[in-house]
Amino acid sequence: MQDLTATKQRCLGIIAGAGPDAGLAFWRKVLAAEKRRLGEAYRGDLDAPRIRIVSEPELGHVMRMAVHHDLLEASLSRLLGELAHSCDRIVLACHALQSMAEKAAGAMAGDRFVSLPALVRNHLQDTRLDRVGLIGAPSVTADRTASPYGSLWDIAKVETPADPAAVLDLILTAKRIGTAHPDIAARLSTVVAGFSADTILLACTDFSDIALDIPGKRIIDIMDIAADAVVQPA
Repeated sequence: MQDLTATKQRCLGIIAGAGPDAGLAFWRKVLAAEKRRLGEAYRGDLDAPRIRIVSEPELGHVMRMAVHHDLLEASLSRLLGELAHSCDRIVLACHALQSMAEKAAGAMAGDRFVSLPALVRNHLQDTRLDRVGLIGAPSVTADRTASPYGSLWDIAKVETPADPAAVLDLILTAKRIGTAHPDIAARLSTVVAGFSADTILLACTDFSDIALDIPGKRIIDIMDIAADAVVQPA
């Protein structure tokens, strides 16, 4: 297969499927980030980023990652290999699979893979944030040894949900009925309000499209950090 990554027009690859809406949500964030970057120089269609999205339903097995580890690893390796031929940057729109994908990318995509944990660590250091809340599936927030964001504990005080099972139930419900349902935003607001930390990192792509306005809380969607990063010139 021809390697197209040497062409002048850069291409971003997005891997979705856990959940399938995650790729579309991130695409919108990337487009908005490019518009912000170019400002008045943005010409419309011709300046929109070139993007390829692959949505793989098999990645939905991430909710039982321990049981389906081999299947997930094989799927990620295949998807990374496919996108590496045509994309010079690849983002996996799933937080729980970041560690597995980084390992697979070593052979398949090299430095083309954009590590979300590395971006967040850099963001905390650059902004001197030393205390944050972290919302995501239990595999993301369980503890520093198991979480793909474990390195954040080295540079900040990380607060995790008081009831991880309730967050997991909320994620599964959102996947089933959609985040447009008002109950999802209401329940997520309750989770956020329960944190003592003022700054909350949202590490669940199923919640990326939910707009929350909670007094005293600043919510940072990690996918927004990623979008701003991938539109920067190489």
